[in-house]
Amino acid sequence: MRLLLTIITLFTLTFLPSFAKKDKQVKVKDTKITVNNMYAFGYAVSFADSTIYLTEIHKMPEVQIYKKTKFLERRGEYSAQLKHHFDSIGKPHLTCAIIFDQSEAKLRQKFVKLTEKVQKQKRKTIKAVPAQEFTFKPLVQYEDE
Repeated sequence: MRLLLTIITLFTLTFLPSFAKKDKQVKVKDTKITVNNMYAFGYAVSFADSTIYLTEIHKMPEVQIYKKTKFLERRGEYSAQLKHHFDSIGKPHLTCAIIFDQSEAKLRQKFVKLTEKVQKQKRKTIKAVPAQEFTFKPLVQYEDE
């Protein structure tokens, strides 16, 4: 009986993964385009604290986005700027994100919706981060981009 279970297990681990493989999909590289105006605000939260930090909406001139998905290229670096800001003022362990849109009106709607959602949660408080305290800095473009 043990021998039979061992053989079935070996067969399952050896041959079934090869049968389950799907055809390789060719991924088309999304091209980057430069847009003159992008609007963004930062969001920082700690799961050990009840405070949520929101920056003001910033205009970011000449940023690159992916043409197909409309995602901001290197958006993680903008989040890292916000994280570094909070680390430097003694508020470590915050999870930071950037919310962006090409339309200021649409981004303002997202901002309002987010603040309303947080205000409905009785245990959470919002602290505004003024533009004098933090602004997103332009990223240096690399040669291969």
